[in-house]
Amino acid sequence: MKLLSHQRRLVLTLLTLAASACQGDADERFDELRRVWESDPGRAIELVNELDELEQIAAVELVFPSSQRVDIEPEHCGALSAAAARERCEQLRLRPHLSFYGAAERGDDATELSCLAALGVDVSEQDTPFGQALAEVTRPGTAELERGRALCGCLQAASLRGECAFGLAEALARLEGSRPGAVDACLGLADVVGPMCFEHVVQIANLQVDLRQPGGQGWALVQAFDARIVAASAEHRTEGRGGLRGFFWSTVLFGSVRAALQPDQEALQLPAGLHDRLPGPAQPHLRAAVAWALVLSDPAGARDPQAAVELAQAVLAGTMPLPRPAEGVSLEYPTRCPPDEGERGDQQQVYHYFAHLGLQRVGSADPAEDLGLALRTARRCGGL
Repeated sequence: MKLLSHQRRLVLTLLTLAASACQGDADERFDELRRVWESDPGRAIELVNELDELEQIAAVELVFPSSQRVDIEPEHCGALSAAAARERCEQLRLRPHLSFYGAAERGDDATELSCLAALGVDVSEQDTPFGQALAEVTRPGTAELERGRALCGCLQAASLRGECAFGLAEALARLEGSRPGAVDACLGLADVVGPMCFEHVVQIANLQVDLRQPGGQGWALVQAFDARIVAASAEHRTEGRGGLRGFFWSTVLFGSVRAALQPDQEALQLPAGLHDRLPGPAQPHLRAAVAWALVLSDPAGARDPQAAVELAQAVLAGTMPLPRPAEGVSLEYPTRCPPDEGERGDQQQVYHYFAHLGLQRVGSADPAEDLGLALRTARRCGGL
């Protein structure tokens, strides 16, 4: 969702307020609230609502993003009593990278405006340099990677440069003909923010392919994205930051299989050799997507490990179609399914399973063993 410039300024105001509220012993005051948030988010919300508005903002800033086990959900934000705290909560939910920047910073307005003017921006508008840079890089239908990078580079504060680049990446991900450029915009960002931005734009792009026809609908754009991921990862030395290609292919292939299983679609039969023609980082995710679909189609049969592996191998080889999901079964994926250490393969390699929903599965470099592990994870995460 594109945010208007005044909303962006509100975010920065909230960051500043939170910073001012967090002096002295604030961390100690919120320690107990963090513990409650970990075990009972609903009770934590009740405690936050007992605070005044400024303290609620500080609590949202310090407590909500601190957990590795509890995600910020829409209902958490909606339950806050202070409107400003709800706004900040929603910003952290949709843009979790903001919590890594800390308090809002400001550069020298005159210097930043001069830089923007030199790049052709009309700086006569009554807006902050950040607001003008962001408006320029997200202008509908006009996003350009290199110019956008230069505009964001005019901002001296790291937090504002990062948010500007995030907005640029979002705009590129939606712009036909420029969408792969979103990868470059994200991976130039530092630390954990780059991968966060990358995962965000992959979801915005929502790329899918026609699995029945390699080279058909969607394939050219997906391949262009994949090539940019490889090139940008090398340029910005982000190869080791979270398995970016794996996340990308997981999202593409799960989405494509799910689309092919819709009731109005013909039965999905993969072309012979499709699995082996995919890039190496994509192959585990096709195996996982097929495994998940088989669990949906035949919950009882999927409990027989050997039979399920043989069926999955036939589907992947293109010798039989992927069975339809059982009647009434949802095609949605679970929102949380932690890894099971008992599923670890001999090679002890971890692949993203459906990463942007928080799912991971343990896999193996051996395709046959990995397929068995994918089926096991699908059964467990599907509640079978």
